[in-house]
Amino acid sequence: MTLVLIMILMTFRYYSIRLHTLLCLSVFALLSLPALADTDENAELYANMNSRLSYMQQVALYKWQHQLPIEDLAREKIVLAQSVTAAESLGITSAAITDFFQVQIELAKKIQRQYHQQWREHGLPQTLQTKQNTKLSLDKIRPALTTLGQTIIEQIAEHQDQHDFSVFNLAIDTPLVSIEDKAVLFRSLSLIKPKVYLSTLDKIIAEKILYVGTTGDYEPFSYFEAGKIKGIDIDLANRLADSLGAQAVFLPTSWSNLITDLSSKRFDIIRAGAYFVKLI
Repeated sequence: MTLVLIMILMTFRYYSIRLHTLLCLSVFALLSLPALADTDENAELYANMNSRLSYMQQVALYKWQHQLPIEDLAREKIVLAQSVTAAESLGITSAAITDFFQVQIELAKKIQRQYHQQWREHGLPQTLQTKQNTKLSLDKIRPALTTLGQTIIEQIAEHQDQHDFSVFNLAIDTPLVSIEDKAVLFRSLSLIKPKVYLSTLDKIIAEKILYVGTTGDYEPFSYFEAGKIKGIDIDLANRLADSLGAQAVFLPTSWSNLITDLSSKRFDIIRAGAYFVKLI
């Protein structure tokens, strides 16, 4: 009888432990679902933005083949008008979406110019001289860009999570796009449906990016060497960003615009060997 009771108690204990474990795992899974959904929401949006930028090599190649100028103001006007109409129908303000697509357009032109510069200096790569590439047509490329643009607007309209630059930085891997380009694009995206933070510090930690304004012309504080920004202030800004779990991105400014750019929230901080002098 005693042995039977012991076996019953052991069985009950075994299943109680299993039930407790399953309950804990279930609660953990439920708590994780929003985070996973948010991550997927960001990842899908960022992937589509990257896909749109990746078309710029084909656009640049078509213009190269047909000796067309990179800038097409008439086409830009059409794209912006279509984007605003689509955005407004989904409740997004025209000013926010205009700024976002204007940043994309400027980045697209920058990518194309860099491709053309490479091809002028080194010739057109063999991989781009295939029969398929000689039959490129903007009539085929533009509908794909329009579809991606519409999808991006719809995703932005449905977006609920805070944006994450660490995910964005990895997702935007189109060649010739610098981290500074990514930062400007990320900022324009995050301002479409801006989250309300208690402080700039909270925003930096949440979005994982520290925007740093610097002149890059004041050695040893901030200067360029071999095309890279360096200096005491740069090291300090990087350390600050690291301590906050963020990425420091250095954006150019000038001495005359330093305070104005900071006041307009173009940067979170300025690092240029600047200091305040009390006038007596």
